[in-house]
Amino acid sequence: MRWKLGHQGWRTAAQWPLPEATTTELYLTEPAAAAGTLPGGTLAPRPAAGAESVEWRYDPDDLVPSAAADTFSQLRDHVDERPILDRDDVLVFTGPASDHPLDIAGPVQAVLHVESTAPTFDVFVRLLDLAPDGTARLILRGCAQADAPGEVRITLGHTGYRVRPGHRLALMLAGSDFPNHLPNSGSLESPWLTTAPKASLQRLRTGSAHPSRLCLTVLPETGE
Repeated sequence: MRWKLGHQGWRTAAQWPLPEATTTELYLTEPAAAAGTLPGGTLAPRPAAGAESVEWRYDPDDLVPSAAADTFSQLRDHVDERPILDRDDVLVFTGPASDHPLDIAGPVQAVLHVESTAPTFDVFVRLLDLAPDGTARLILRGCAQADAPGEVRITLGHTGYRVRPGHRLALMLAGSDFPNHLPNSGSLESPWLTTAPKASLQRLRTGSAHPSRLCLTVLPETGE
């Protein structure tokens, strides 16, 4: 088969994911700094030893905007999402900049331990490439609706993408993505029919007891 490694070019392989690919887990840590200002919390190779948590709000009167009006525009324009990362109602966790390229090739998943003051709530996840100049471009995204506290697994799909030296991964969490997605009612009412959607407060738990993490499929370093 033929596949493309973003920023590097087309390649061929007999199977997917590639046999040399391995899974790397990056744990969401230092959540006290996760909201409002980059770099936010940290994507670390190990979870924090103790229990950590951070809250973010969902406000139906101040929805987190989609990066583009529709998915096709997103693919065409590949806009800078940095203004969204600076909102105080989203959480952002960033990894360190590396001297070597990081090649992501295969499935990506976010495993999050979350709860809410609402009986049902949405979690939107965006994995971004944070450049040295501060611009942030989408790599993958995913979302899930939850109706109970606990572990939520959000599939972000597959990718072939090179995170270049000097760049960092940024993982953003939010409670809405409008207008690409219908806002949650914040109650047991249908989001299509409610006339009074309700605000809510979400909590993300991290640390060794609740290891919220980003699961990447990566290739070995090649020195390219």
